[in-house]
Amino acid sequence: MAKVCDGHRFFLSDNEHQTSLSPEHKDGYYFYLVFFDGSRNPAELVAIFADKLYPKAEMLPSSYEIRFDRKDFEKARKANVLPEKPEE
Repeated sequence: MAKVCDGHRFFLSDNEHQTSLSPEHKDGYYFYLVFFDGSRNPAELVAIFADKLYPKAEMLPSSYEIRFDRKDFEKARKANVLPEKPEE
């Protein structure tokens, strides 16, 4: 949990978000947030129901995980030529 100028923030993966919205978890998905004191020691634990947090929170994208098969690029590397851009 980090304090920012106008509140607090934490990071949530897309998988965690989707799980919290799923029918089997929606009615019981909580965030257990640990707040720290000025010495960086845990000072408070707060459980917040996801369904109550989302309407009052701002959600912003923060990163992407890129997965690829390296073999798709071997031919271009060996020829020392960049692959052609695929048509859209």
